Amino acid sequence: MADPGQRGLAGARRVPSAALDDYAFFNPGPGSHAAPSINYTHGSLGSHPLRAVESRFSLREQFAVTRREIDFDVDDASSILERSTLASQAGPDNGQDENAFPAGSFPHKPLPRDLYEVLCLPREPSLSPDDIRRAFHRAVQVLCVERQPVRLQHTAASYLGLVQLAFETLIEPYRRVEYDLSEASSEADPNYADVVDEPSSVDNAYGTALEEQYLLQREEAVRTTTDLGLRLDAVSALDLTRRPRRNGQTPGLGLGILDFGLRQSITVDTPALRTPIEKAASFVQGIVKQESSRIASKSSIRCANPTLNLTGSTHGLLDDSFKLATLLHDQYQPPGPSIHGRRRLEQLVASRFLGVLNVTARQELSWHEPQPQVPSRRVLPDAVIEQEVEILPQPSVTVRVGHSLDFPGDQEPLHIELSAQKLVRDRHALAPSLGLALSQRSGPGTAFLVADAGDWNFWPSKECRELSRFSKVTGGFAPRIDPFQNPPTIEAGYAFGNHEMGIQSGHAFTKPADRGLRGVDYEMNDGKTGSWTISSGLTSGNAAAYLRYGRDIFTSLTTSQSSNLPPGNSSHKRSGLRAEVEFAGTTQRDLFLAFRALKRVGRFAKVGLEVGLTPNNLHLSFYWSRLGQRVSVPFLIATKPSLSTKLAFWSTVVPFAALAALELLYWRPRSRKGATKKGSRSSTTKKEDMQDYIARRRTEADDLTVILATGVEPRQKLERQRGGLVILSAKYGVHDAPPDEIADVTIAVAACVDGGELLIPGGLRKSRLFGFWDPSPGSRKVLRVRFSYRGKEQTVEVSGRDELRLP
Repeated sequence: MADPGQRGLAGARRVPSAALDDYAFFNPGPGSHAAPSINYTHGSLGSHPLRAVESRFSLREQFAVTRREIDFDVDDASSILERSTLASQAGPDNGQDENAFPAGSFPHKPLPRDLYEVLCLPREPSLSPDDIRRAFHRAVQVLCVERQPVRLQHTAASYLGLVQLAFETLIEPYRRVEYDLSEASSEADPNYADVVDEPSSVDNAYGTALEEQYLLQREEAVRTTTDLGLRLDAVSALDLTRRPRRNGQTPGLGLGILDFGLRQSITVDTPALRTPIEKAASFVQGIVKQESSRIASKSSIRCANPTLNLTGSTHGLLDDSFKLATLLHDQYQPPGPSIHGRRRLEQLVASRFLGVLNVTARQELSWHEPQPQVPSRRVLPDAVIEQEVEILPQPSVTVRVGHSLDFPGDQEPLHIELSAQKLVRDRHALAPSLGLALSQRSGPGTAFLVADAGDWNFWPSKECRELSRFSKVTGGFAPRIDPFQNPPTIEAGYAFGNHEMGIQSGHAFTKPADRGLRGVDYEMNDGKTGSWTISSGLTSGNAAAYLRYGRDIFTSLTTSQSSNLPPGNSSHKRSGLRAEVEFAGTTQRDLFLAFRALKRVGRFAKVGLEVGLTPNNLHLSFYWSRLGQRVSVPFLIATKPSLSTKLAFWSTVVPFAALAALELLYWRPRSRKGATKKGSRSSTTKKEDMQDYIARRRTEADDLTVILATGVEPRQKLERQRGGLVILSAKYGVHDAPPDEIADVTIAVAACVDGGELLIPGGLRKSRLFGFWDPSPGSRKVLRVRFSYRGKEQTVEVSGRDELRLP
């Protein structure tokens, strides 16, 4: 797993222009060399004034070609070898416009490009480092920054910076894998046309994407969390059937506080410990290398930055402990800070106040090379070691280790998790409490098996067996007479639609998991649209079954549309409600049923409802969270004496019906109104935006064409002398398009020639390659190339994103 610094870098790479758009590069100061001007005006599609004549290619030859020329009947003048086009030979323009932009600066935002498009490389796992190096060397040669005139060196250096960023990212396996995970095409069908988005969205793409990445990084960078839970007693307030007292007065209807919980957690990286840990790991590897051929074949161990987590919490009972004992030990617990842990519940009931303080250190280790073709191996470390030291309430040490076992072929790895806990002051415990978890990705989900040795008490004590004879007196409390013991348990289950399980994903099986609304909150942050989990457990004298099902409702996006959204797109997160139902039951007739709903309000905040029903209690909880700050307010609606079917029905229906009404009558119309307002521009404005967009992209392509010509022409002359591949002409546009909507990309195509061969991989957006521009956004275009190879002229045509390979 990548450390936060790497995630931040990945976020920046999702917006390629963010890596190089230092404003000074694109806007040289007043002291820069005087440059010919670009008359940047709004006009029709057929009249885009560009650069002065001396500093660019002929407008007739480069862009405004005739249909006769696109058919390659007569196009002798377009050969790059028969005209003087070097930027160094361009003379000054005496008719410059005072308000024109200098040639060395951009009057527009740089076009966002995929790093594979920058180097003209295929997005394939088989892409080798040698291919990347050759593409980088070719790009450096054709940009030829040192040979550009002073007025163009700033612009050329800017594109060279983008080329260098692409090379550094793709040449390193881990950075390339991380980039592939974070980058996705915004078009649904890669085999369709080489389409560009609407100009209005493209113009704002940089700012929108930059803002999106900032918000994502802000959400992911939350390393401090606060949980506050306050349980209120609403039984007396809702009990309207009570008889009045003798004096004719009814008791007060105030809400009493039953208990509270507060937890604070902070996680920090410790990069200073990384180097010593790597040295220690290498030392241990060197010792055992001679005894294990398998270890000897592995590469060196790589360590991520160690992380330290400090968690402190406090729990208190504000009512009589005896009254709250059964409430705390109920199968269902409302959302809020959890008090579950060995001996914690026992100590809380005994003292009515409990403080918890623990420190956890986590270290991730990797030694396999990343395998992009195997998704399950791309994000998980090979091993994880966690050490947890609990200081309060009872000192203990817990060690968890996770490791993946690989199998031959395409079979998914088996993830193994081991844990051992030892109480420091417990002299009666003969052995530490052990735990084992196995998990493996199977089909669309994850299968898991968890075993816990507990307190090594396989059978109830003699006192508990004797007390079972008094079941008629104690009633349902008899099976719970020893509730503070942790018997051995085993659980097996399957989680559909969830592959981020286990200690290597940050969700260990061998420690209490985040459940309830807090678990739903985490799933929404991860972008999951829904999942279900089924499991069964077995322990001494008892068996249990568990089912949890959740999905998005009232959403404007279908499941397939949500799954096709690119990474970083949070449209599905703010759409509709996340609903969940959970059921658990045991052979001792202990069961609970819970209904939950969570709604994202704004960018980070969420509000939710939860209803939990057991044979003894009924809870209605309200939940709010924002950037790691969570507040839960559960209301105890009814206990066993006052619990009824009617009360349970209305306590469930009314809150969720109100939340659904708010979604349908307020939140959704408000969202649609905002979307309608955003898209309510007139057709005239859209047409002007289209013209403006084409003009600016055309200007950018003209800048690049002048820059590329400096390095391309000598290479093409050398190819002609050798009898190699010479690009005579290349046209890019829609079939039967007007002459002014066809782009001459001869220089751009020739810049892709390397070693007498040309390859434009399939799947790349040709309009994003250096020197290309899109003459007709939203339409299917073709690229026709006339070339000479070994003295013989030929013509080839490719459509859309099809591959072009010459000769």
